[in-house]
Amino acid sequence: MATKAAGGPDLHPQRELRAGASAEDRRGPAILSGDAKARTGRRKIAGPRGCRSGPLLVRSPFGRPWRGPLPGRLDFSVQLLNTASDAQSLTVTNTGLAALSITSVTLEGANPGDFTLNDGCSSTLDVGSSCLIQVAFQPTALGPRKAYLNIGDSAAGSPQRIVLAGLGTSLDLSPASLTFSGQTVGTPSSPQTITLTNMGSATINLWQMAMMGTNPGDFSTTTNCGATLATSASCTVNVTFTPAATGARAASVYFSDDAGGSPQSVALSGAGN
Repeated sequence: MATKAAGGPDLHPQRELRAGASAEDRRGPAILSGDAKARTGRRKIAGPRGCRSGPLLVRSPFGRPWRGPLPGRLDFSVQLLNTASDAQSLTVTNTGLAALSITSVTLEGANPGDFTLNDGCSSTLDVGSSCLIQVAFQPTALGPRKAYLNIGDSAAGSPQRIVLAGLGTSLDLSPASLTFSGQTVGTPSSPQTITLTNMGSATINLWQMAMMGTNPGDFSTTTNCGATLATSASCTVNVTFTPAATGARAASVYFSDDAGGSPQSVALSGAGN
């Protein structure tokens, strides 16, 4: 099916070009014989019946830079205030037939200062070449944070806008996961500890702790955490694993609070023997 690229010329895939005629004589590209591609170069052209095919210079309507597809958004997980997440990468690829000029890579929107760029794209990207842009999230405030990454270039549809989103929190959960070694079915393990620390400048209200997931009944908790957690204060949750069956067992413990990014969770896993 014929398509029309945004801002590009109409395509007429069923037009034929007379042998010996210039490609400029027709508005659409010629039908190419064999596995010849619609791009600039000398190729065999299927001529009218009874006429000999000959080599012609065919100009493709895509004889220009063309950027490969990019994601519409990058989502970051809950991140502790003023700490940087792992970077996410965007690969920019020139899939066209001419050099791609990258004119700008910028951040804008509501919270551009909460995201950092490592721009590995040069001013010009050769045909078939790729470059990398890395984005990290470092929230400066609690709750939802959002910005836009704009990539300006010489390809159609410029600039490309990518949504950046993340959640800032002041509640530090350490570690992020607990793993229990093989445990005899029906017998409790030694407890492992989760530490909650308020890294913000205001008291955190701790509303609820809940066990959820595939096997929540295999894990139990005890805690010295109260209803609030003062600035720079910590409390602990001890988790015990008592497998109800053999094989892999899993759950997560969730914390509901007003620290931003609620609910936060710690993944739990173990094996029953």
